[in-house]
Amino acid sequence: MVDVTQMPDWTWQLADPGDALPTRVLIADDDELVGMLLARLLTAEGHECLHVRNGREALEELARSNWDMIFVDLEMPEVDGIGLLKEIAHHGYDVVPIVITGGADLQDVMQTARLGSFDFLLKPMRPSMIRGVTQRVIEHRRAVRRSRILARLVEHWESIFNAWPDIVIVLDPSSRILQANRAICRQLEVSSEQIRGQDAHELLCNGAHPPEECIFRSSSVSGPAEPFEFQRPDWGLEFLMTPVALLDRDEQPWGTLFIGRNITLEKRAENLRRDYQRQLQLLGSDRMVREERERRRLASLLHDSIGQTLALTSIKLSHLVKTVPPACREDLAAALDLLNEALAATRSLTFEISPPILYELGLEPAISALLEQFEKRHGIGVALHVPNPIPDLPHDLLGSLYIYTRELIVNCIKHAEATEVAVTILAQPGALTLSVADDGKGFTQDAFDPGSRVPGGYGLFNIRETLSLIGGSVEISTSPKGGGCVVLNMPLATAEEPAP
Repeated sequence: MVDVTQMPDWTWQLADPGDALPTRVLIADDDELVGMLLARLLTAEGHECLHVRNGREALEELARSNWDMIFVDLEMPEVDGIGLLKEIAHHGYDVVPIVITGGADLQDVMQTARLGSFDFLLKPMRPSMIRGVTQRVIEHRRAVRRSRILARLVEHWESIFNAWPDIVIVLDPSSRILQANRAICRQLEVSSEQIRGQDAHELLCNGAHPPEECIFRSSSVSGPAEPFEFQRPDWGLEFLMTPVALLDRDEQPWGTLFIGRNITLEKRAENLRRDYQRQLQLLGSDRMVREERERRRLASLLHDSIGQTLALTSIKLSHLVKTVPPACREDLAAALDLLNEALAATRSLTFEISPPILYELGLEPAISALLEQFEKRHGIGVALHVPNPIPDLPHDLLGSLYIYTRELIVNCIKHAEATEVAVTILAQPGALTLSVADDGKGFTQDAFDPGSRVPGGYGLFNIRETLSLIGGSVEISTSPKGGGCVVLNMPLATAEEPAP
């Protein structure tokens, strides 16, 4: 991986790299007068000069420090000009050689050119010739330095481009590939040279859809574009492709950059989550069905067994009270009163567990009757709002909604100390919302924590957990200063979609 923050910054030098370079000139000539005149002329032009008298001294200076250009006389003692050029080429010194000589033939010119000489000057040299060749060297070194900087920038940006883990593709306006990074080349098992110039649809889509439907052919974007999912069947991978318009200096698009992030694992995790959620909904629905069956079984047991037994016992005790001696009649009448209270409580419990009105007339009449019952018992103000007709609901959902509503109203009265309670049932396509609002003292969000000491907290927690199993939710809007509202949201199966 390439650490972008550690990249050298050469871009500031691209503006005019020569301005940052003082020109250092080395003069290698055994002629003292020529060396002195050259040094005086170039120093007057603002250059730093040094005169040495043979090739050996020149090589020592080149090894000791950096020089921009060197005037090389062909005829020098110890190491001549040809030998000096060979040593410069052998060691790779970054210096521009200018050959000067009093006389030479074509063969000498060709040999020095092969050894890297930038120019060839014949003595005597006019000042204009020296200035001209020096200026050309400066411009040449400036161009070489700029080229090196650009090459390094290209090299580093290519390393970033290829090290990027996402697939990166650059297309021209005709949807042909201009550049592709190593990630996509590995996926296609081709080199970057082989992929360049290929049609994006033919290479990437592999016949997955008709050309006219290809997003790569219709994604010549000129501004922000929406990411799209791309999948090639034979790869078994999915990518989230983000197209970005590439603009020139005139803000005109010249191509499109596509960055594709591999989302295969995310999609698999999402599918697993959906499968798990579906299973939870099935379990939640099954749980609600079982709870409803159990409630109806208990209601039937209370009514058919315990209720009838208590009713028959009450009848027999009523007859017995008339036949016993007066001394025993008072105690027996008191026992009969207790029995009748137990019978009334049994009937009330039977109605609360599984009220017949709920299954015979529906949710709205059952909730209305429940509110009337709370109004008579506790003297509170009640209201029921049903803006839309409620569709036919499964018995398990009917029973759960009834139990949840009763639980919430009890919390309003018992814990919130409310004097006004309003229930709203809103049926919409595919969803049902039931809210219970009060004017009580309110409570905090800790009510969802079963371990909290908030009164009624376990009931709210249990409702939320049960609804979450079928894809529902619970929302609380409350304030400790007063008033609160609990909203139950639950999905409803549509005509095309069976209940979970």
